Amino acid sequence: MITFSRRNGYNTIGIELKYASVTLKRRIIATFYKQEFDIFDGSNSDNYTTGIEDMMIQMGITYEFPMDEACKQKNAKALEKFILNSPMWYTIFDFIERYLAISDETTARKMAEEFNHILEDEVSAYRIIDKLVIPVTNESELATIEEAMGQPYNSVHIHITKALSLYADRKNPDYENSIKESISAIEAMLLYYHRTDRRTGDAWSCN
Repeated sequence: MITFSRRNGYNTIGIELKYASVTLKRRIIATFYKQEFDIFDGSNSDNYTTGIEDMMIQMGITYEFPMDEACKQKNAKALEKFILNSPMWYTIFDFIERYLAISDETTARKMAEEFNHILEDEVSAYRIIDKLVIPVTNESELATIEEAMGQPYNSVHIHITKALSLYADRKNPDYENSIKESISAIEAMLLYYHRTDRRTGDAWSCN
C-alpha cells in the first residue's frame, strides 16, 4: 500500500542496500509474533516449544522453556531485543531466511507474502523470493526473477536457485559465479527447445 506520506511526497527516503529501518524490523517481528502466538497451545507445554524458541535457537539466543505464557513473553522480548539492538544491519534479513527455512511450506508461503508487503511498504531494497531475501531495485526486476523461478524444468530451477543464493549473500555476494549459474540456467532451458533426438541423432536448429 502506498501511504499518505509517500503518495504526497513527504516521505522521500531513498532505497539503501545496507540498511533496515527500526520500523521495518518492528513490523517484521510483530508479524512473526502474531503468527507464533496464535498457534501456541499452553495445554501441551510439557514437551513443546514454539516458533519463538525455535528462532532463538536459530539465532543463537539462550531461552527459557515456555512452560507458561509468562516464559514465552520473556523469550519473545529477548528475541526482539536481540534483533533490534544488533549492530549488523542484515540481522533482520537473516532472521527472515532462517524462519522461512524451518517453517512448513504453507506457513512459509503465507509469511513470505506478509513480509514482502512490509518490505515494499517500508521502501526496502529487498524482497523475498523462494525463501531468500534478495536485493531488487524495481518491481519489473522482481517480476522477471519470479517468472524465472516459476518455470517447470528442474535443472533450470536448480541453476536459478544457486544463482539467487550466490547473489543474495549479504556478507559476501559472489556475482561472478551467480552470473555463471544464470548462464547455465539459460543453457539448460535451451536444451529443452533444441534437444537431440536420440533415436535419429538429429538436432533441432534455430536455422
